[in-house]
Amino acid sequence: MSVATPHRGKAAVDRLAARFPNAVMVHTPVHASWLNQVEIFFSIVQRKDSE
Repeated sequence: MSVATPHRGKAAVDRLAARFPNAVMVHTPVHASWLNQVEIFFSIVQRKDSE
């Protein structure tokens, strides 16, 4: 999904929730790449695993 204006906001979330009722909506900042979020997640997992 692109970060274009029609894809943001409550109306877009409501449309997606209605179409995919079993989906879990997860907020990701529009200013950060999704890959950055994945790297942060695995960094946390790796640090917890090494403890």
